[in-house]
Amino acid sequence: MASGRMLQSTDLDVESIARRCGFGSSALLRHHFAAHVGVPPTDYRRTFAR
Repeated sequence: MASGRMLQSTDLDVESIARRCGFGSSALLRHHFAAHVGVPPTDYRRTFAR
C-alpha cells in the first residue's frame, strides 16, 4: 500500500499523502486506510515510522 509506505518513510502530512495517492481528501484516505489496515494513518505512522 503506497500510503502506508509514505507514512513510514516520509514526513509528509496526511493531506499530502492523500493527494499523491489519488484520494480527494485526507478524510477519504483516513476512512479507507482505517477500514483496510484497522488503525488510522496517524496511529500507523506512530507505530511504524523509521
